Amino acid sequence: MAQEEIPKGFARVVLLSITNKTKTLFYLQKKDETYPLPEGRLAYTFFGGHILPDEDADDALKREISEELEENISEMVLRNAKKIMVRSCNTPLLREFHLYEAAFSDKDLDYISRQRVNEGKGGFLIAREQMNHIKIIPAIVPLVKEYLDSIK
Repeated sequence: MAQEEIPKGFARVVLLSITNKTKTLFYLQKKDETYPLPEGRLAYTFFGGHILPDEDADDALKREISEELEENISEMVLRNAKKIMVRSCNTPLLREFHLYEAAFSDKDLDYISRQRVNEGKGGFLIAREQMNHIKIIPAIVPLVKEYLDSIK
């Protein structure tokens, strides 16, 4: 049986919202000047990345978070991560986003935010009311908006 044709430019992406239990603070990764897509340079995003062809979303989440965060923090975050949404978007390329969320007490979120991030400019705590005023990677803007609207 022939494998299903994957459209050119299609990508599956896993993302993790690290937040507090009241969802008033979000721990985001900031990309650096070397990010391959110019529109994403110095922009904020949830932690995560592309799902490889031989991975499912859960495995990709584990791999990406383990690459981006220190071991003790990645384990803590992954223990609390739950899939909350799967969406397809044309951004302008077709993307399938798998969004997970890990919610923590304010104390634990503060602890997480003080640890080293292995990629980009690092991790930053952003208040919910600031989310509409920061540069977010354009491809995930519709997903972020839907997510924030769903937790009002």
